[in-house]
Amino acid sequence: MNKNLKKIKEHLSHKFEEKSYKELSKPKTSEIRIPTSLIDDITNKAFCFDDISDSFYNDKLHLSSADALLLRDNLYLIELKPIGQKELDNNISKKMIESFHTLRERVFKDSKIDQIDFEIHFILIREDNAITNCSKAYKKVSKKPTPPVVDNESFDKYKQRYVDSNERVYYDSIEIWKKFEFYDKITKLK
Repeated sequence: MNKNLKKIKEHLSHKFEEKSYKELSKPKTSEIRIPTSLIDDITNKAFCFDDISDSFYNDKLHLSSADALLLRDNLYLIELKPIGQKELDNNISKKMIESFHTLRERVFKDSKIDQIDFEIHFILIREDNAITNCSKAYKKVSKKPTPPVVDNESFDKYKQRYVDSNERVYYDSIEIWKKFEFYDKITKLK
């Protein structure tokens, strides 16, 4: 972990405790028909990005946020999506954009980091049979190619690029993991 990621972790640790993925993936409302956590892992932990985001914004200005923020050699935002949840894939791209905004405008500034000298990744964890259909959304907010999935045209409004290089500005990569892949992949993240 580099010095800027250490600054972020130190800053967040003063206000927030890391939680297990079992706790982070519990349904947050009674509207969701799944009574248990999506992920049963109690060993690995991350910061609750929902709590972090909520601490910055009031009820009038509530931005969508990923469920977890993991700091290793890189920074990972993780969204844990159980099947049956009302939120549609269109809202996933909104969550990606608004989570990045909170990182850049609040977390990075409040942590007083010198520069973004690490990669930022977004990981979507889905039920085994519920892989998402938002390929274009991921391509438009990610610097690296994503796994091939069914195309979805509704994400053009989230396209933002650097003027001089036409390079994507949000995430270095966006990955979609099936639930059963979680434990193996989370332990291998750098």
